[in-house]
Amino acid sequence: MNLSAATASTPHPPSVLVIARKEDTNLRDCIESCLQFSDDVVVLDASANDRTAQITEGNAAVRVVRRACDSSDKQLNYGLHEITYGHPWLYLCYANERVPAALAQELVARSSEADSSDAAYRVRGRTYFGGRSIQRAADFPQWSIRLVQPHLANFQGGGASPVVRGTVGDLREHFERELLSSGFAQWLRTRNDQSSTEAQRRANRGGAVRGRAMWTFIRDYIFRGGFLNGGAGFHYCAMNAFCGYWVDIKIKELAHPWNDQNEQLAAQLLSGAGKSGTQNMQAPPLVDVMIPTLNEAHHIKEVVANCLPLGPVHVLDSHSTDGTQELARRAGATVVEHTFVNYAQQKNWGLENLPLTGQWVLIIDADERVTPQLQKEILAKLSSGATINGYYINRMLLFMGKAVRHGGLYPSWNLRLFRRGKASYENRAVHEHVICEGQTAFLESDMLHIRRESIWQFLDKHIRYAELESDEWIKARTGAGGGAPSQRLFRHALRYRQWLRRNMWPRLPFRPLSRWGYIYIVRLGFLDGVAGWHLAWLMACYEYMISLMYRHKLAALTQQAQAPRAGSNATAAKSPSAKVDTA
Repeated sequence: MNLSAATASTPHPPSVLVIARKEDTNLRDCIESCLQFSDDVVVLDASANDRTAQITEGNAAVRVVRRACDSSDKQLNYGLHEITYGHPWLYLCYANERVPAALAQELVARSSEADSSDAAYRVRGRTYFGGRSIQRAADFPQWSIRLVQPHLANFQGGGASPVVRGTVGDLREHFERELLSSGFAQWLRTRNDQSSTEAQRRANRGGAVRGRAMWTFIRDYIFRGGFLNGGAGFHYCAMNAFCGYWVDIKIKELAHPWNDQNEQLAAQLLSGAGKSGTQNMQAPPLVDVMIPTLNEAHHIKEVVANCLPLGPVHVLDSHSTDGTQELARRAGATVVEHTFVNYAQQKNWGLENLPLTGQWVLIIDADERVTPQLQKEILAKLSSGATINGYYINRMLLFMGKAVRHGGLYPSWNLRLFRRGKASYENRAVHEHVICEGQTAFLESDMLHIRRESIWQFLDKHIRYAELESDEWIKARTGAGGGAPSQRLFRHALRYRQWLRRNMWPRLPFRPLSRWGYIYIVRLGFLDGVAGWHLAWLMACYEYMISLMYRHKLAALTQQAQAPRAGSNATAAKSPSAKVDTA
């Protein structure tokens, strides 16, 4: 761009502050759009584990400053006041944004004005969702203060724009941002982070609003015209509504000690666990316990102590960074670390490589516990000499201080106890099941599943699950996998349910709403009170995340399949020997 054309005087472009956090997939294009008008670009990066340094290496006009993000206000204010810039004006930019040429020219013109009476300028943002411009649903024009004099601006209260001392003008042109440029999963993680910040802010200003999600969708999709943006508008409004629900449930989480209630209930149900049935450790053990872990420091001591009366405990760790390994060793477990690929491969590796010596293997997650009744039943069944090779164990979920007994979440049968060498996991990345040779049976007593994590952690985990589950749907769609046939996983009525879940469910319309109705109404989730209500909505969110990622990946596959065909057609058209039929 010819900067001298931007203003009659010598042009003085603004410096640029790029806010980044795990945005290495977006950063290169963002920086290139900023370098068209500025010779001083600073990337304030909150992540030390991505490729930001490599992307910016060798460019003298770009600097990288790393700082862990403790809050959005502190991070942005650090960028405004603690970094030295080469120009008096500063343009604020996020890594998923681009600066079009028209805006670049206007930024240079404004920052070059020697007699400007404005302390800052607002800029409109145009949002793209899956390549489609969202011009309705109150998202365009969306104004925010972006061109500032740093010493006159300060962020406070978690707002999108800084508070400015002085008058604020408006620029004519707009910047662009593609919400899905890093993929659905990263966008959802960002919204999870943002909803936590928003919950903290609103918790101090009056708390949650009943029905916020529903009214947000109605307002944005109907009254503000989101329906005019087609499918992209619908999904954008729906996800905004779900994120509004995330804000409300996190506000309620701040106000109610759900974890304390869970702990009290778990302590009551586990009273007496680990005090009876202890084996003679001098003899070969009857049962080996395997616990797969990743950053489970808040669970590991308790689950190891809970399982030791059954036999030796082996912790298969995926290189935790929170001290899980040492805590497990101190609690009495053997710890082996192995790099995680997916859940099935990790557990199968453990079954083949851990120093297991017992006749039986019990697999248990770190957030699960063996009740006293189940402990006694396991030892009694395994000592009976029955010709059973595997046992299904029912899990009872503890959520929001409630033992959940409805909503299709109870009973929840999982084959977790089996003879060593007689079972392995199907080749599936997530929600994997055990394939067991020979006869299987059901135990009567329950295992506890304690949801101790925060709502943020719950959502972060289910975003990861949705990513893996959508991959499995793609494999099933393309014939590349999708797990074992249901008849190999179950030899009773559960196989029909499993077949429906894997073969018919992905083809049904309105899956998120259907999941909510199935859990809350059909399977009587409302009888579990507040816990049942929130579980129904959280599972509907999870179902919607799977659907969005599946659609996104399927569209990408379709484009890849069409690209070679389009290229061959173009080659044929250019070829002198190509035959062209005309009407």
